[in-house]
Amino acid sequence: MYEMKYVPTGIDKTHVSNVKISLQENKIILSEQVKMAEIYSVSGVRLATAYNTSEIAAPDQKGIYIVTVTDNFGTKKVQKIAVQ
Repeated sequence: MYEMKYVPTGIDKTHVSNVKISLQENKIILSEQVKMAEIYSVSGVRLATAYNTSEIAAPDQKGIYIVTVTDNFGTKKVQKIAVQ
């Protein structure tokens, strides 16, 4: 006879950085200085990386991009931005 047992398989706690990410003109502005910021295309190609910054140059070409930031506590945030 089989016995069912509860075994946790997911992530216990999720933490998301509170850094605000916005696009102003040709720059991606972060609400605070972060340890690392990266920009990816929707196909997964890393386009730019910046360290210890509160802003990063936005891609020249119009489109949808993924911005990932790691704050100074090591907490990450991922956000989609549209460059128009």
